[in-house]
Amino acid sequence: MSQIVAEASSAWKDVGWPAHPDEDLPEPSSILYLGASGVVLALDALRRAGYTCPFDVPAAAQHVFEALPAAHDEGWESTAYLMGDAGAALVAALFGHEDAADRLATLCEANLSTTADELCTGVPGTMLAAFAMAQNRHDERWGDLIQKSADALWSRWNVEVRGVDIWEQRGLYGFIDKRFLGAGHGFVGNVGALLVAEHFLDNERRGALKRRAIAATLAFAQRQGERVNWPVLADDSPADRLQWCHGAPGFVIALAGIPVGEYPDFDDLLLQAGETIWDAGPLVKGPSLCHGTSGNGFAFLALYRRTGEKRWLQRARRFAMHAIAQMGRERERFGLARYSLWTGDLGVALYLNACRTGDPRILTLNTW
Repeated sequence: MSQIVAEASSAWKDVGWPAHPDEDLPEPSSILYLGASGVVLALDALRRAGYTCPFDVPAAAQHVFEALPAAHDEGWESTAYLMGDAGAALVAALFGHEDAADRLATLCEANLSTTADELCTGVPGTMLAAFAMAQNRHDERWGDLIQKSADALWSRWNVEVRGVDIWEQRGLYGFIDKRFLGAGHGFVGNVGALLVAEHFLDNERRGALKRRAIAATLAFAQRQGERVNWPVLADDSPADRLQWCHGAPGFVIALAGIPVGEYPDFDDLLLQAGETIWDAGPLVKGPSLCHGTSGNGFAFLALYRRTGEKRWLQRARRFAMHAIAQMGRERERFGLARYSLWTGDLGVALYLNACRTGDPRILTLNTW
């Protein structure tokens, strides 16, 4: 981990880091998901965890923010949290830059009108950005924005399929309307964001949130014996993805905070999902958080925190060893590191540290 921090600290270029050959983005990118603001946030988290970071993180956060376009008239590509300007504004705002905080508030307000209803680009993401600010600042506007976001998201939680309610993602990435279920782009990612900020909900909605979420989770579960997974879309397609953004890992991570014992069938379902992830083994796609071994490993950490059973921590650490090997092979293949949070080496470093501490929280989802 120290090597990853040192390499990233020395590889800063202008207002970002060199793009990886597998990333189809302009160089450098600012976005949280795979750009400079995500690396800045990760380096600060690793610094706070005790790793030496010879890098001026607050100055870098401000540089990345200042490089953003001044306008926000390009739809979700500007207002989005993980995939747009809101993430970079958040990172700078967390380091005390007031101009960034003002810009973030404007972007969160503008994003209320989006109908993608998914974590990466829609209202759930900017609600998390506002929540991060509410944790760090005594400023009523962030609580107001969280409540507005929750209201907007709740008002569209009304697409009935199989007798339960989900969301429809309208205008997402140029696709026709979709009904995604996974953590990155659909139902359970939205629920996870609401759960993070649930103390901003009234008592009636808090109870309804868990009941409705569990009902839909059970309705779309595809079981094979004692194993379970979820399809990408709310249709009859097979459940053939097993990563954070689509499939069981994202469901476990998003829902593991629901208290044990209230819904026994749901408790069993999450354990079966964990066994599914373990049986499948580390992902061949690579070591990343979004669609790799580290993201799947965080599901084990979530189950460890939920149950206290050490086998889940042991499994997470086994996956960590695979992630290290995968990262090494990718470096040999491409001849360079991958400087990003959700798709690259910084996310792997955060996962390795989480396996050391047993902390299941993921940077940008439920910790900042």
